[in-house]
Amino acid sequence: MLNIWAVRCKKTYFLFLVFLSFLLFALGLPPYANAQEQSSGFYEPGFIQPAKADFNLNGSQDIIHFKGKNKESQLQVIDGEDGSVLWTYQGVIRNNNLATARNPDQTPVCVVEDLNNDGIPELAVSKAAEAGRGLIVEIFDIAGGWAEPYNTFSIQELPAEELNRNWGFGLSLQHLSWPTASYLAVSAYGGKDEQGMLIIYDYKKGQPVAFLPQDYYQITTLANADLLAADNQGRVHSFKIINDGPSVQVEKKEAKFSFSPYLPVKLEWENHQAEITTRIYIDNVFVLETNQESAELKIEKGEHLIGIAQYSPHGEVTLQLVEIHSVNNKAPIFLSLILIAIGLGGIFGLPRLIKLYLRTEGKNV
Repeated sequence: MLNIWAVRCKKTYFLFLVFLSFLLFALGLPPYANAQEQSSGFYEPGFIQPAKADFNLNGSQDIIHFKGKNKESQLQVIDGEDGSVLWTYQGVIRNNNLATARNPDQTPVCVVEDLNNDGIPELAVSKAAEAGRGLIVEIFDIAGGWAEPYNTFSIQELPAEELNRNWGFGLSLQHLSWPTASYLAVSAYGGKDEQGMLIIYDYKKGQPVAFLPQDYYQITTLANADLLAADNQGRVHSFKIINDGPSVQVEKKEAKFSFSPYLPVKLEWENHQAEITTRIYIDNVFVLETNQESAELKIEKGEHLIGIAQYSPHGEVTLQLVEIHSVNNKAPIFLSLILIAIGLGGIFGLPRLIKLYLRTEGKNV
């Protein structure tokens, strides 16, 4: 009897589950598992933040909105009054991981001051360079509805083996403003080791003014070019950007005949204080750190920007920029081509000359 009663209970419970599922389906309420699957399969988390600017001059602060769907991301500026779309970032951004492992304050968008004299501020966007290598900052005229950027800065751009990026938008971007200067704080990777760093970038001159050796998620400007920066461990650091960097002597050890694509360069400077740490950057990418007053490195031939950044224990940060111009010496190439031609002539041409000579001698006999 107990077994029969147990079987009947199981059948009743099964019929109840079938009835409940049918009822949920009839009411249009999908089961929790299906809803979870649909949510994770189609939608990705994004962000929404106030633009702190009125791009269409209707008296309301507009909104910056990022959304992702089906692994395609979209960046828009929304009217803060009626919710209409004022501007959309052109192009589809694929394979983006913007919202994962990112602090809410770290977004690749910020508003900068009016640059084209129309009385309305512009929007700066950081993104990956072509083929996912490096970092680019584009500035758009939102009020004019420009699809093409007003200005473009190549912050970092290196071959695949040097820097490898696999997202659409770049890292965080923040506008820093003092009474006498305005800069962009651009998060970037330091180099092959992919350690985070922060580049203070002068977007009016198109060059960096300082390198901070960590990726600080929150920055506050103080008077006299001072900065307070908080790292991911909650520690707060104080920095002071000083325009006058060390006087650097550059010695290029370029050989007259060299097949190497690299140029040996020696840098020498004089530290004005004790306990100074010097970091060398090539094209805004960290290369080496030293406590000495000189450094030797090999640079790929071409045009490069070398940054000699110094850090004092008191938080003072200086940067000296040195441009390097070096072209490949074509003399070794021409010489090697001549030698190859002579060698091939000896291999293929000499036997024919010998045969021709022997035939001529035979006829003469």
